[in-house]
Amino acid sequence: MPFIPEDDIRLLLDSLGDLPPAEKCPFLLILVGLPGTGKSTFAGRFAKQIPVVILESDALRKTLINQPVYSDSEHTRVFKAIHELMGKLLGQSV
Repeated sequence: MPFIPEDDIRLLLDSLGDLPPAEKCPFLLILVGLPGTGKSTFAGRFAKQIPVVILESDALRKTLINQPVYSDSEHTRVFKAIHELMGKLLGQSV
């Protein structure tokens, strides 16, 4: 796995703000689909019912990269960092 700068992870984590409390049984819910199919709407409604962390790749990309160009190397950097962040959060039972 390519090296992921710890600064990238820290930037992403800081951008999330206050995290929900740790859970006894943490879970990961991944939403995928075509643009405009309601992923963000569903996630927002879900978060109103259950305190969760929502990781939106477009928002997190802009946290890491001021002017994204959506290149392959940029895509790899962003998604490797998000993957690492998910592992950290789940490791903390968030």
